[in-house]
Amino acid sequence: MRNQSSVFTLITGANSGIGLELARQAAADEHNLFWLVATSARLSPPLTN
Repeated sequence: MRNQSSVFTLITGANSGIGLELARQAAADEHNLFWLVATSARLSPPLTN
């Protein structure tokens, strides 16, 4: 079994569309996330519990 704290998910285009939905799903599954977005001005509200 893997150590869950060492698992990371890289999401590109996480500020909208499919990338945002994938980021939401990964966050709901408690993944550690790396987000890559084109510009912070277009970043949606943060994913928080």
